[in-house]
Amino acid sequence: MSQPWRRRLGLALIGAGLLLLLTAGADKGLAAFRQAQLRRQAVALFGPEPPPAGADGGLRRLGGHLDGAAPGGAQAMAADPAAPGGARAMAADPAAAPGGAPGATAADPPVPPGDPLPPESGPLVRYDPLQPAMPLFRLLIPSINVENVVVEGSTEAALRLGPGHLEGTALPGEPGNVVLVGHRDYFFWRLGDLEVGDPVYVQARRGFVLYRVSDRQVVKDTDTWVTAPTRPQTLTLITCYPLIHPGYTDQRLVVFARRVGPGA
Repeated sequence: MSQPWRRRLGLALIGAGLLLLLTAGADKGLAAFRQAQLRRQAVALFGPEPPPAGADGGLRRLGGHLDGAAPGGAQAMAADPAAPGGARAMAADPAAAPGGAPGATAADPPVPPGDPLPPESGPLVRYDPLQPAMPLFRLLIPSINVENVVVEGSTEAALRLGPGHLEGTALPGEPGNVVLVGHRDYFFWRLGDLEVGDPVYVQARRGFVLYRVSDRQVVKDTDTWVTAPTRPQTLTLITCYPLIHPGYTDQRLVVFARRVGPGA
């Protein structure tokens, strides 16, 4: 191959690479714009967004009375058997909390405003098929700074808006398996940083539900057992794996979380 042709081929390859980068950047920018629109809608439906954890006036902690926390709800949440050993005693004895909100402990995870949804109260949200692109609920994962609005469906159009609730699976607050799927390069790119025990919240107008991460697995895309109904109330998060990989992959990263609270 002559020198001019090599130069032209090199320039063509560089141009193709730049075009791919620009296309990917445009897709991500559009996804972020659409998610921002959903977040504005969610404020009208569910109330103000929770401030960042750790900020002034930020997310309160289990057992505290900040940001509208009800003492009854805080004590119920602190009774979580998965909570650190002293959490229940701290919530029962406000004087035992060293400063800050009564009953708060440093080990307690931050929680959104409002009260926890009682386990027997039914689904947190209801889906309206006439409004498929409306926000279903907020997904809050403080440990990886995730705050996304979830929509119904697992179609490509739905997944460009935000994480999607897999059709036919349980809704938060219902018995069974709540399955959420999301693109690794849009909304679930930090899913691999989750650790067992990390809190995951689902928040909507009626309150919130707390889950804790119980397991992580890498499976084949044909392993449909991960979306099957479960007896305990489960939240399952699914994205493509490896998290940094060009093109199609037949593997999936799956994060399982169990609902916290009596009767869950």
